[in-house]
Amino acid sequence: MSEAQLSDLAHTRTDRLVRDLSDAIMSGEFEPGDRLDEHSLADRFGVSRTPVREALRQLATSGLVEVRPRRGAVVASLTADRLAELFGAMAELEATCSRLSAIGMSPVERRRLEAHHESMSAFVTENDPEGFAAANLTFHTMIYAGAHNGPLAEMAAGLRQRLLPYRRAQFHTPGRLPGPTPNMAPWSRRSSRPTPPPPTPRCCAMSASSRTRSSASPRPSRGRRPATA
Repeated sequence: MSEAQLSDLAHTRTDRLVRDLSDAIMSGEFEPGDRLDEHSLADRFGVSRTPVREALRQLATSGLVEVRPRRGAVVASLTADRLAELFGAMAELEATCSRLSAIGMSPVERRRLEAHHESMSAFVTENDPEGFAAANLTFHTMIYAGAHNGPLAEMAAGLRQRLLPYRRAQFHTPGRLPGPTPNMAPWSRRSSRPTPPPPTPRCCAMSASSRTRSSASPRPSRGRRPATA
């Protein structure tokens, strides 16, 4: 196997591990504050520590994982309010990219965007959330590029990468995939509207509920322990 093939295999293995770990965190299998031990994860997923270490590094970039001194990687505590702020910032960046793209895209770029947009309906028909998420990422990347503003495209792409696990998760929510692909004529107007954040993932919901419980005043229990959620 050539060096290039080995490199591609390593990237594929890491990408798959990032997806599996983010799904486990988003579903609540790993709770906020849980330690993510490299040895245990390597045994669980049948890989060496190298892709595990790279996957944790990428998840730390997205905010799902925190790397703490002398404790290693742990699941981050991201609140629902913080997630809403991030999606609000993403909506503003994408609205600006959409406006500039509507003005400055070349005819060739427009045709490519329209063709890609139309091709996304196949993923809806097949109920393929993973395929749709990947195509949706490409669609937005084309809009960033169409803005012809390098710094703006870099900021939008960076924040989108951070929100990627949450974007992927929202397409797995029943009924979240869109209906038949509409005509692309008014795409710039639709894209410039701020979109609401996805349903709060279990990891954020648990973080918020834990914070609420810790700040609430204890009630008299009359000798009985209070019920826990």
